Amino acid sequence: MVSFLFITVLAFAAPEAPAMKWPQDISLSSKEKLTIFQPQVESLEHNMVTARAAFKMTEGGKESYGSFVMKADTLIDKSTNTVSFKTIKVVDLQIPTGKMDKEKLTNSLEKELNSRPRTVSYNNLLLSLESNTEISKQPAPQLKNEPPQIIFSKMPSLLIMIS
Repeated sequence: MVSFLFITVLAFAAPEAPAMKWPQDISLSSKEKLTIFQPQVESLEHNMVTARAAFKMTEGGKESYGSFVMKADTLIDKSTNTVSFKTIKVVDLQIPTGKMDKEKLTNSLEKELNSRPRTVSYNNLLLSLESNTEISKQPAPQLKNEPPQIIFSKMPSLLIMIS
């Protein structure tokens, strides 16, 4: 009887959202290609997800790296174990090595992110949030940054190496 109930529950369980594959490639133009690496969830507050992602921009054979922070309004459905993103906004774009137009890239990135499938597993989102929270809670290592003692002498000296 127990095995019958278990099989019945498995048969009617809601399927989990398919896992997204990373990194993802986006063609912005014939010369520009953007590769986005897996975002790291930083917070989930009142159905608002904040995540950070790194990217590689390839423009005419030259590569530039950067990162961006995105915020998204979400619809969380715990019964189907899914999170759907309603709107995604890029709030902070950093390109330390490139000479690209940040505003143009931000608009292109938002347009592309909002046109793609935006459903992920709720459990995967929570696991990502938990792992990033644990990393940020680790105490900073206690380092000794004291300079060494400097000995000064006005008399000539000789350094003798003993092996």
